[in-house]
Amino acid sequence: MYIEGVQASNDEDAEREADRFAASMLIPAEDWASFVQQGNFTTAAITRFAQRINVAPGIVVGRLEHDRHIRQGQFHSLKVKLAWSASSAA
Repeated sequence: MYIEGVQASNDEDAEREADRFAASMLIPAEDWASFVQQGNFTTAAITRFAQRINVAPGIVVGRLEHDRHIRQGQFHSLKVKLAWSASSAA
């Protein structure tokens, strides 16, 4: 993945930069740092934080998993599974 104006030395660097870009677009860095510092990773806290920054709770759960603040599958009920049909790709 490539982002205009970003130079990366290889595909791995480009992927990391794309991940950072996506993360900061979905969850503002300052808000994220404050939330993580509090360390209150409960269903209610995740839901309140998600509502405050106007994203789905599953986005917050995914970021917590990615950053290894929680284990994979924890708070799975806050994620929404989307199904794509073959006809929707056209």
